[in-house]
Amino acid sequence: MNKRAQVTIYIIIGIVILFSIATAVYVAHRLLVSPEEIATVDRPIKDYVEACIQQVGEQALLPVGASGGYLDPGNPVLSGQDFFVSKDPAEGDALLVSELTGDFIPYWFYMSTGNDCKQCMMESMQPSIEQVKSQIDGYMEEHLEECIHSFEPFLEQGYIFETGDVQSDILLAEESTRFLVNYPVTAKKLDVTTKMENFVGVVDVPFKKMYDLAGRITKEEKEKAFLESVLFHFISLHTGLEMSKLPPLGGVTHDKILVNWFRPMVEMNVQQLLLSYIPLIQLYNTKDARQVSAGDNVFEEGFYKGLYLKFLKEKHPFNVNFMYLEWPFYFDITPRSGEILTGEAHIQEWPFNFATAFQTNYYEFYYDVSAPVMVEIRDPDALKGKGYSFNFALELNVRDNKDFVEWNRGEGTIGYWDSSKAGIETKDVETQTGVCSEQGSMWKCDISGRSYPGQVECVQNCYVSTSRRVPFKPVKKLFADENQKVSDTHIISVFDAVTKQGVNEVSILFTCGKYKTVILGGTDLRGRLKTKLPMCINGQLSFDKDGYAKKIIPLTVKPDDRKEIDVFMEPEAQVKATIKKYPIQIRNLRELEYSQEPEAQLSVSYAEIDSWEGLGMSALGGFQEVLNPISLSIHWEEEGYKVGKEQKNMKIYDRYCCDAPEKLNASYKAILMVEKIPEELLEPAYFQAMMLEKGVSEDVISLVPGLYKVTGMLIDVDGFVIEPGCQEICLEYDTGTEFYVEEIVGGVIDPLGAIPEEKPECKEWGYFPEEEIVAKPSLMGGVMLDNATGYWNVTRADLNKGAVEFYFIQTLKPTCTAVQDCVLDVCVDVGETQATNSYSAKYREYLEPVFSRQ
Repeated sequence: MNKRAQVTIYIIIGIVILFSIATAVYVAHRLLVSPEEIATVDRPIKDYVEACIQQVGEQALLPVGASGGYLDPGNPVLSGQDFFVSKDPAEGDALLVSELTGDFIPYWFYMSTGNDCKQCMMESMQPSIEQVKSQIDGYMEEHLEECIHSFEPFLEQGYIFETGDVQSDILLAEESTRFLVNYPVTAKKLDVTTKMENFVGVVDVPFKKMYDLAGRITKEEKEKAFLESVLFHFISLHTGLEMSKLPPLGGVTHDKILVNWFRPMVEMNVQQLLLSYIPLIQLYNTKDARQVSAGDNVFEEGFYKGLYLKFLKEKHPFNVNFMYLEWPFYFDITPRSGEILTGEAHIQEWPFNFATAFQTNYYEFYYDVSAPVMVEIRDPDALKGKGYSFNFALELNVRDNKDFVEWNRGEGTIGYWDSSKAGIETKDVETQTGVCSEQGSMWKCDISGRSYPGQVECVQNCYVSTSRRVPFKPVKKLFADENQKVSDTHIISVFDAVTKQGVNEVSILFTCGKYKTVILGGTDLRGRLKTKLPMCINGQLSFDKDGYAKKIIPLTVKPDDRKEIDVFMEPEAQVKATIKKYPIQIRNLRELEYSQEPEAQLSVSYAEIDSWEGLGMSALGGFQEVLNPISLSIHWEEEGYKVGKEQKNMKIYDRYCCDAPEKLNASYKAILMVEKIPEELLEPAYFQAMMLEKGVSEDVISLVPGLYKVTGMLIDVDGFVIEPGCQEICLEYDTGTEFYVEEIVGGVIDPLGAIPEEKPECKEWGYFPEEEIVAKPSLMGGVMLDNATGYWNVTRADLNKGAVEFYFIQTLKPTCTAVQDCVLDVCVDVGETQATNSYSAKYREYLEPVFSRQ
């Protein structure tokens, strides 16, 4: 390289550096705006104008923040938008905050088409930052002179004013909003004339930061649908196969009666969830954001953790609040008949009524929800501590249990909305930059037509944003198309796990992901199927045939793959099942003298007391349940003692069980459910059940080898009766005693932690219940063989015997509402009906089902 070339490069570099410095100086000048040389005597005039600029600036920023970036969204000329606002649920371009005032907040992301749309359009009414600046500048230019009011305070001092047009240019700095106003003012007083034109007003509102944060939250909703995820987070946790809960997304029961729901009631419950949980959404890295704590409740803690969102990577000095204020929302749920929702029952009947019909109920519901959510970003320190809020609205939308991000990906359900006819569009924003040219003392942007006093400022603002609609179509379900089967031929062979012979007419399906399934066909007489398969990573082959346990295996298919797959299916054994019961019985009813009363020394609730021996009081060995009343008044705490009514003696008895099992008599029904514990990751659920009517003690059940959870319920058709007045209760205690008295279910607490020498006196006694309580029919025992008590292991050798005998516990019939202060000779409270699990644990050795040969 020659020296001339080197010099040229150095000159160019120098020019670039010089231009950069000049640019930086200019920008700093524009931001700081050096004060004009104003005489001290005229300084109040400039201060007066700048105070008005600050005042009008605040007046402009407040409605802009309250209305999602629009100064007056109801004015199409000023806002540049003609908003459609509707009172109908989740319809329109904006959230109608109040029907009374007509105030509304535009949606920054919402479904602009009707709620029943098939070609759905997702849009945004988020104004660009240029639109916001233009509105605020326009407001300043229109209203500044109203505040100045012809300089009235200075006219009495002899001033004469001449003014020009107001030109405002808002600069959005990091920590404040600055108004650079060009307003030619000529002030004359006597023979002195002063000219000024550049004024600055500063409002301590970090508007740009708040606007950018709102945009970041909106972007997360557009791309991740986090509001929809939160919605189904709390919906799914409140579903269940009970009328008091929401209809489940899916469920199976074997009850004789279907559960029904009423659609308006479900809608009301969903709205209650919106009211309760939307305000609990917290954004990590925002001011005062804290995850809601549920203490030691692990389940609740996990639920609230799902409401603490962590998509913001940088810290923001603002509070972010999500609000739903009982605004109308769109709701539907299918399938339903009119306003009634229920499941679908399939009844397996046996030829010649050989066995009781077996009913399986399938529940699967699809939610459609569109609901408005208002988001407030608040800076409590802005406006000199008065605080400033920026509000905008989002609309969460779910169709067929899926958000629109999932629909765009082609993951819509194959439920009651035909996804092949559904489409979604979004509005994409495109920015086009222009060219600045010098015209006299100003620089003009050719694309917007606006003029700026400096080149740098012109370049920074010389662009326009336009929007265009981008159509999205859910991906067609081409998975089952023959052209998609890109593998070589797979040979699938299905064998009986016992005989090792091929099994014909086995239905085989191949599933990839959640919604892509292809029916491959059935096996031939040799149990074989030859087929090509579509490409899929981590797919699943499922095999189904009556008389066999369903089988699922993992399968990955790549182009040109060729595999031979052998599958062994377990045949079901038809086993005669008999149910017998062990009744719990009472013996050794007797009295315990008060002098034998044990000292309170352990920390355990009364419900957990199973025997005095369990408490380590060997002197009372063998006493298993206390009837009345002193010992029941003992509340086993570390420093607590319950005192019952003043009575010296108490009646006690022993319980015993399991001398010999009895057949079910005519007053009992029995329900038996067995659920196989999966041994492999993809093993399908295997569940069998049977119900024995009154006087019937055996039926036929289908089983395969494995480990089972056994659940049994014994139902007494005659139920039980609680006689009136079985429990004596104190209606009013004498609170003048030296220890604190508080009536509770179990007695009276003494916080001093010592056994009082005298009992608190009762001023007034009464009896409960006032009328007899009839529970007919009633649960009266059963069995529970699970992880806590021990599963039931079934082998093929067991099944070959052909018969099995199950054993249930028959609990005592309740005689009173509570044991505390019961006046009967034998007191059994209603909690006895819920004692199946504890009895199953205690008498587990007697409850093991026994196989025998027919």
